Amino acid sequence: MELEGDNRLGVGQGNSDIVGASNGSIVGGHPYGEHLSRTLFVRNINCNVEDSEPKALFEQYGDIRTLYTACKHHSFAMISYYDIRAARNAKRALQNKPLRHRKLDIHYSIPKGNPSENDVNQGMLVVFNLDASISTNQLQQIFGVFGEIKEIHETSPEQNYKFIEFYDVRAAEAALCALNRCDIAGKQIKIEPSPPGTVRRFMQLSDQGQDESNNLCQSSLDDLMAGHVVTTTAGVSASGYMDNGSSLILHYDVQSLVNTFIGPS
Repeated sequence: MELEGDNRLGVGQGNSDIVGASNGSIVGGHPYGEHLSRTLFVRNINCNVEDSEPKALFEQYGDIRTLYTACKHHSFAMISYYDIRAARNAKRALQNKPLRHRKLDIHYSIPKGNPSENDVNQGMLVVFNLDASISTNQLQQIFGVFGEIKEIHETSPEQNYKFIEFYDVRAAEAALCALNRCDIAGKQIKIEPSPPGTVRRFMQLSDQGQDESNNLCQSSLDDLMAGHVVTTTAGVSASGYMDNGSSLILHYDVQSLVNTFIGPS
């Protein structure tokens, strides 16, 4: 494997600079500019490269979730990370670096319009039926036990849900499994993975401050809770999965964790 230079940044190195930087846009990329993604679309791959070579190169920046090299004879590959910071670090460090005498051309992948069940978990959870007394700081303490939180997206005061975004999809999965249907401040919450792009659309609708937009936002969330596929007039799709009504059996330590920050109902 031939790679010039050594400007590597590990997942744990320089995160404050990298995570806080703007996404930016690229010439010839997504027409509206690239959005940060866990999946990298790597072009100009040498068709003679062994699969182990890009794997060894990109896994320096974090654990790889999937590696797709079946189309390397078409000069591209797809690399998906668990942690979104790993993707950003890898893109910055490896852009235009030569591999087998060909400079890598790396872009963030555009999310699927209708993600499969395996693609739904992109680190974003939507938490329903939250009591109005629950603060963002309390949610940070409860959900932050399972992994570092990238952002908690606020909604309008009259809404009873919030979006919680993790850096690592494994942390989101752990929080979903442990906290779904647990009691917080006397109310049983419901947690669903939020498909790619959904939160951006909901935030746009909420910011418009129009009754029609708010109704569409709430209707879409109601369908997400019911496990239906949602298609808005703008063509944004979302799909959720339900657990067929079965309640998660909570271990004592999980409910005890919640009570530590909220207090028993």
